[in-house]
Amino acid sequence: VAGDAVITKLGVKNATIECSGTDITGAGLLAGGLSGNAKVTECFANNVTLSTVEKGKIWQAGGLIGILDQQSTAVVVKDCYTTNIVISIASGSDMNMESGVVGGVRSDNVLVENIYCPNYAAIDWLGGDPYTGTTAYPNGHIVNVHFAGTMPWPWACAKGNNTTSDKWCGYAGTKHDNSEDIKALASTLGESFIDDTDGINGGYPILSWQNEENVVRISTVEQLKDIAADTKSEGKIYRLMNDLD
Repeated sequence: VAGDAVITKLGVKNATIECSGTDITGAGLLAGGLSGNAKVTECFANNVTLSTVEKGKIWQAGGLIGILDQQSTAVVVKDCYTTNIVISIASGSDMNMESGVVGGVRSDNVLVENIYCPNYAAIDWLGGDPYTGTTAYPNGHIVNVHFAGTMPWPWACAKGNNTTSDKWCGYAGTKHDNSEDIKALASTLGESFIDDTDGINGGYPILSWQNEENVVRISTVEQLKDIAADTKSEGKIYRLMNDLD
């Protein structure tokens, strides 16, 4: 996804990404990668599996986005979250970088802000030359990120932001020892988030547009046609409840 593309207010539930190729750069539910001025805002995913098949190889895999690449000029990923991320790596295959929201941030020309994942590292980043460590990164580009749970990479340089002599890659954000702590972060995550008072997200913060009061359910062709005549659609969320012919 590139240019001036915008993806906003989109949610995905109960999905699997299966990578069967041998050299896939990026994979995510919303986009394999973002570049240019592309923006993803107020999006989420619940119950997501990132998987490989035997001999598969993927470099960056994320619950929402695979990679923010070096062609980025003003990419934004803001006000997003994922929950219940599952990583499944088949024997003889590999995921080089994987995380709950963005698999790999590889550019300084980005803003990643107000992000959370309660059971996996939310954002991975890779900057500069891996042998000389020339880029002090992600300071100022990845802010207000929260996560808990599994830290997948076993190697030393993935311990986190500026905590090892290898400062060219790692996990971005605040790691919480208890995922329950993230349930209290709605106000910390910014104005797009609200508390999950109705329990639709296991108690974790939801996006304000997920408020059920704003949802119009569409179950028939007639209801779908009514959308075209709706002159008061601002602020409404239309939810397709089943396939329509």
